[in-house]
Amino acid sequence: MFDYGILDYYYSEGLFLTYFIILVLGFELGLFFILQHTRRRGLSPHWMLAFSVTLLAFTIAYLLRALNDLAWNTPSASVLTYQGDVLVVSISSSITGYFMLDFFKGSKKTTRLMAAGCSILGIISMIVDVVAIIASWGVQLVVMLLGGLALLIVVLFPMYLILQLAKREESSTLKKIFYLVFVGEIIIFLGMLFNFKLVDDAMRALFPTSYGVFKLLILAIIIAGLAVIGLGFFYLPPVDDFLWVNNLVALYILDKTTRMTLFKKTFDEAAIATLPFASKQGEKEGASEDMFLGGIGGISDMLSETLSESKKKVELIDQGAVKFLLSYEGDLIFLLLAKKSMPILNAKLKSFKETFMLFYGDLLKKFASNPEKFLPVERIATRIFKTTTVVKKKEGGKA
Repeated sequence: MFDYGILDYYYSEGLFLTYFIILVLGFELGLFFILQHTRRRGLSPHWMLAFSVTLLAFTIAYLLRALNDLAWNTPSASVLTYQGDVLVVSISSSITGYFMLDFFKGSKKTTRLMAAGCSILGIISMIVDVVAIIASWGVQLVVMLLGGLALLIVVLFPMYLILQLAKREESSTLKKIFYLVFVGEIIIFLGMLFNFKLVDDAMRALFPTSYGVFKLLILAIIIAGLAVIGLGFFYLPPVDDFLWVNNLVALYILDKTTRMTLFKKTFDEAAIATLPFASKQGEKEGASEDMFLGGIGGISDMLSETLSESKKKVELIDQGAVKFLLSYEGDLIFLLLAKKSMPILNAKLKSFKETFMLFYGDLLKKFASNPEKFLPVERIATRIFKTTTVVKKKEGGKA
């Protein structure tokens, strides 16, 4: 009796300690992305909050489990706790579906439908779980099945985001950190899988004497996963510093007075090919890139005149597949062509303009007739836009 009492004591203390660490780490990581999103304001995409949704859902679910294991610890409370877990996961799944829609809004229709389906699945799972709690109908198998699918959505989407971020990162060091975070997510997922009700009940029945050790081991694995994720994101820049690079098409500095292009940097030639001057029709009509860009100043002035505030300039011209982001300084127009209009791209364009004016502001009149003098601006563009890559057109495209 004494030995069992000692074991029970240390088991209870171990449970309390491991649950406490999980809750602290979970809430800290969940709030980290919310605070980062708030601090970055318009620069941060909404889908970044999917990390917070997953981590906070996981933490709230484990808060319920901690209360069940440490305080309530009755069969009826256990069933109610797991139903609460499913409810939390279901709500999180519907919210994650919304962030998936935000992330895939420029993608194929099938992808957007899949994202909407994930959100609908979460709502259905939530409704079924609420009905099961209130009416106590025999739908526990359905609840668990829907809850399992909802859990996959909540877990797999952040994992997909991490892989996409790693795929687009050129730095080998940051790639390794992204993969480290990915491993941490897998560790957490495995811990959650082994702590799922069916597995948990099976382990309790098969190994009644060593169940406590198994339980503490699983919780320790989850702590390790959270620690790895926290360590990874501690060394990573803000999430919104990634992914936007793939939306870059081209960068120009235009002189509205002389209608000259002072600087040009191409990021994606395939996207350039979709513009009017690059089409076959444009070639037949004698259109050229210089003519097209030369007209941007006139279009900008015409659109700006329609704005209610006389001093405000138009900052976006939507050309469908390509968006024109504009920033102004005197007679100069800083033009960024992008596949999507993103707040961080406006910030990058503004930073490029300010850096250019800092170095060349006093030399503009001297160099205006000789655009080759602005070739060193390439280094400024490379540093600010973090890429030297030019995406070539597909075979068969215009050279």
